[in-house]
This record gives sequence, structure tokens and C-alpha cells, in this order.
Amino acid sequence: MKIQLLFTLLFLTSIANGQDTLSHQVLFNIDKDNIKASEESKLLNFLDKIKDRKINAVYLSGHTDSDGSNEYNEDLSRRRVNNVKLLLESKISAVVNFSAHGEEKPLNDNSTLKDKELNRRVEILLILEKVKPIATFDLFRELSVPEQEFCIDQRRDTTLVLEQGTTVEIYANTFISNDPCVKLTAKEVYTIADMIGEQLSTISNGRQLETGGMIYLEVSDDLGKELEAQKELNILMPTDEFKNDMQLFYGEEDPHHGLNWQLAHGDSLGNNLMTGVSTGIFKGLIPPPIGDEEECKLFFCKIKTALSGVGIGEWRFPIYPVYSDSLQQLMDSLGVNNYEELRAKMIEQSFENGDIGASSFSYYAFSTSKLGWMNCDRFTNRRPLISMDTGIKFDSGVVTNLVFKKFKSVMQPNDTRISFKFDGIKENEPVYYVAMKQDNNEILLSIIETKVSAMAPELKFEAVSIKELKNRLAKLN
Repeated sequence: MKIQLLFTLLFLTSIANGQDTLSHQVLFNIDKDNIKASEESKLLNFLDKIKDRKINAVYLSGHTDSDGSNEYNEDLSRRRVNNVKLLLESKISAVVNFSAHGEEKPLNDNSTLKDKELNRRVEILLILEKVKPIATFDLFRELSVPEQEFCIDQRRDTTLVLEQGTTVEIYANTFISNDPCVKLTAKEVYTIADMIGEQLSTISNGRQLETGGMIYLEVSDDLGKELEAQKELNILMPTDEFKNDMQLFYGEEDPHHGLNWQLAHGDSLGNNLMTGVSTGIFKGLIPPPIGDEEECKLFFCKIKTALSGVGIGEWRFPIYPVYSDSLQQLMDSLGVNNYEELRAKMIEQSFENGDIGASSFSYYAFSTSKLGWMNCDRFTNRRPLISMDTGIKFDSGVVTNLVFKKFKSVMQPNDTRISFKFDGIKENEPVYYVAMKQDNNEILLSIIETKVSAMAPELKFEAVSIKELKNRLAKLN
């Protein structure tokens, strides 16, 4: 229990301090505490690869299989861990902390000879000072998605439609401030190129996701202080391909300052995106569902048949931005008396003018009071899974991504190892293997069309301008 608490505190500390954690283990022969020549060679090779990095702390834990008494195994694990400690202290300059557990913490049930071999081990955990990639800041500043900013009168209901079609509905007094308006900052990420530019991936706790789009929302006052939502916002995200099993995820910072997508809990959605008109999720702002016994409102009767093949939840949305300052003037000009009729009338006109068609009515809809990064995703459930080693060292300055051809997913490598690896992906899956780096004032790009295998193909860099880089990435969309 003590070592588990220690490792937990260690992990949290490494996150807070911007440190990297690396692990290794040394295996032992039956009833032996001396380090085998093969294991010593592996350990020395491991240490050689990080010889230029600063080691802040070392933690060892010794273990045995289940043969023998508890007392004997505890002493055996202590002797094993001490021998590893002596070897490490002869090679590195760092304080080595250690503990011995005997047979108390097996990796398996010791039912086979192979199981027992894996339990005869000393685990090594190194805490290293984090090394940032070489000068990629300017590159990703050029590739990042532009922010959209709006002044919101928080005393009134407001509907915004962002540049790529995301709709955000905000109730009056959702944000409490004495300022005349609060600033809403938004980003929309719907394309592969934008995901790469924002350094986003589609991973949830190590499991691969297929995304339907990502957005970022932040609200602040005149002094730049972030404001929390006191009520839920209604959000609709456009999609070209509606999928019923999409779910809502929130972006949480991971130990390496990237985003890990966490499945939403505790909001009005439960775990699933609410796309059906019968849920009441929009609290009366949207025209009610069409039923045999209900009065059909305006244009929705006319397009009921046209939309029947699109999906019941894909058409309840506003088309144009409606700002509260001009709301009454707009209603008067269209001859309508309330908000529901106004929105229906606007959609009707666009539909009859041919500006939009039934395919335009495809949205994922949800309500949330949590701001920040949000993502419509579903788990890919592809098997069997393997790791793909790039052979690229963590401190090389190379930024790599896997872009999947059959579904919208972008994966970044695991950077807690000596070299970058893509973990938990299906073998033979067709992908684009994308790598970038900045060498002085030159941008180098490699894009290789390949399939997932145990070893990634060798990179083929070529110098490109920032314009060429954006164009090449856009072709991956």
C-alpha cells in the first residue's frame, strides 16, 4: 500500500513539475538475487539512451514469485533490489529509493513457469526533467485554428452560429458579470489538418476514438477572468455523416500537456449525445416534435418527408446567427410573433430558395455547462491491437501523427518511452504516417501512405513552405 501511494504521489508530482517518467524492469532466475548478464546488458542499454538527460529521482521495487515462504521471499526481493540499486548508483548520479514486497504484488497468478518468471523482477521508475521538442512553437502557431470572438450581452438570450456551422445557444444570465458584455472565444476543429495544427488526437485513456468534430469554448470578462456557466448551453455540431453511437467527451490535460478525452458524466446528456427531438433538451426553444396529434408548425410540415431519411434528431437547429439586439426587428420584418416561429421561418426561406437541402440538417446536439474542449466521438472497437514503433527518439524535435484513412481519427505517439510509439491500434489499418520538424528556419515534412505494422517506415523529409505545408495537410481531410 505504501509503494502504491508513493507511486501515485510521484506521478502527480511529475505532472505538476513537467517531468517525464520512464520505466524498466530486471528479471531474475529462480531463487537468485544476482543480475543475469543479459538483464544487465538490457539495463545498461536503457541507461545509455538517457545518459544526456537529468534524472530527478529513481524508485525501485523488488518482487518474487510465489514459491517459498513469505519471510524468505521478502528477504530475497530485498537482496534483488539492493543489487539493482548498487548497479544503478555506479552508473547515474541520483538518489535511489527502494522497497521490497516479496510475493505480495504479482503481475499474474503464478500458475505457469512463464508467469513466475515475470514475477521475479525489480521494477525501476525514473523521473526525468522534461525536454521540450526543438522549436516547434512558431510552426504550430502558424497551423493553429483561428479564434472566433463574440461580445455577449449576458442579460439576454443569444444564439451564435460559428464560421463552420457550430450553433451555440446561450440563455440570459448564464454568465454573471457587471460588464456590458462578456467575451466568448471559440474554436472549431472538424478537419484532419486542423486537428494536427491544434496538436489534438482522438484518444480516451489509451483507447482510440473516431471523431465527429471538436470545439473549444471560453467565456471571460473585461479583465480576462474566465467565467463559469451558471446554466447549460445548447450546442449543435454539424456533421456530413450522422452516426447514432456518437458520445460526448471533454478534453482533460494529460501528463504530457496534451488532451485526453474523458467521457461526459453528470450533465443533461448522461453519456450519449441527445439528437432526438422528443427529449425536451432545448427546453422549448426549438419547435416541438412532429406527431400525428400535434399541430405542425410552419415549414416543418413541408419538410417532414424530405427529412425522414436523414434521422429524427438531425433537423432541429437554427441556420443563421440570431443576435438579441436585432431579434424584435427581425421578427417584425418576417411577420412572426415568437422565437420558435422566427427560426422556423428563416429555415423555410433558406430551404425554398435552394440555399440548403435535407443534407444540411445533420447535427449532433447536446447541452452542457462545462466549457473548454468538447468532442463528439465513438470508440472504434477494432481488433487485434498492436504497437507501432517509430524508432524516433523523444528529443529529436520530430512531431508525428497517424491519420486513419477509413475513419476520422488522428493519433499522437506515446512519448513516455525511449522512442515514440503508437499504441493500441489495429494491425494493417491503412494510415498516413505524418511527421514534421523545424530545422532552424526550414520546415521539413514527411507524409507516407502505409499500413499499421510493428515498425513504422523510414521518414522521407522534404523542405516545404508554410503554405505548402498547409496545402499538403489539407489533402488529408
